[in-house]
Amino acid sequence: MNTPEERLHDALRAAGEIIEAVPAFALPTPRLPRRLRRLAVFGTITALIIGGITFWSGSGDKEPLSSPALAGLVEPGEISVFLCVGRTSGNPACAHKDATAAEKEFLKQRLMSFPRVVMVEYQSQEDAFALFVKTFRDHPGLVAATKVGDIPDSFRVRLSGTGSAEPVTSALVGMPGVDQVVDESERRHN
Repeated sequence: MNTPEERLHDALRAAGEIIEAVPAFALPTPRLPRRLRRLAVFGTITALIIGGITFWSGSGDKEPLSSPALAGLVEPGEISVFLCVGRTSGNPACAHKDATAAEKEFLKQRLMSFPRVVMVEYQSQEDAFALFVKTFRDHPGLVAATKVGDIPDSFRVRLSGTGSAEPVTSALVGMPGVDQVVDESERRHN
């Protein structure tokens, strides 16, 4: 028969193994569970964007952008424009409402009007959730705590040239339907 000390020791060891298996951002806090979830989602989306850009940049007869000869010289800007989601958007301008179809269409047209924009791709909440599930399939607790609608739909934007993305990002901040604008190339270098 196990002594109380042995049972306690076994229980604490099992709890420690569970805690080590769960990433820190997946542990809910009483004050900020949505923010932690959003942080994990934005991090995942950022990683997927960087992976996609790396894949796209090496195609054709061009030298890959990741080559040492071009490092820092030819790196197109990457911008993620996250749209308002009524129940999860932290931006007061969203007024707890989802971005409308008209706002999305206007935003897409506005994005395509910038001279440096070479690609605009819309990612629905369903597509973003599917990528999230695929990326975090080894963390069932995080996946179970997240559902379609927790991850915002977004536009993925690629800019040509090496100039700053700031003129484009600053023009998008505060537009109707826009929750957050993230300069992914700036985030990657910090």
